[in-house]
Amino acid sequence: LAILEAVACGVPVVATETDGAKQLLGINGHLVPIEDAVALARTIITVLDDEKLRENSAAAMLERASSMFDVERMITETEKVYEDVVGSR
Repeated sequence: LAILEAVACGVPVVATETDGAKQLLGINGHLVPIEDAVALARTIITVLDDEKLRENSAAAMLERASSMFDVERMITETEKVYEDVVGSR
C-alpha cells in the first residue's frame, strides 16, 4: 500500500520492478531492477533534479491509481468475487 499512498499524496514513486509496482505505476512509474542499487540511486537523482518530470509522473500516476481504485469499480469487483464464491457452492 505504500506505493498507492504515495501516489495518492502526489509524490513521484521510484520502486523496484515487482509485479505489484508494475501494475500500480504502469509506464509512468520509475521502476528499477531489483537489487540494482546503482540504478535506484541514479533514478532517484534524476527524479529529484527534474521538477517537470516529478510533476508529470506524479500527475499521471495519480490519474492511473484513481481510475484503478475508483470506489464504484472496487465495489463491483468485490461483489463479483462474492458472487463467484457463492455460485461455486
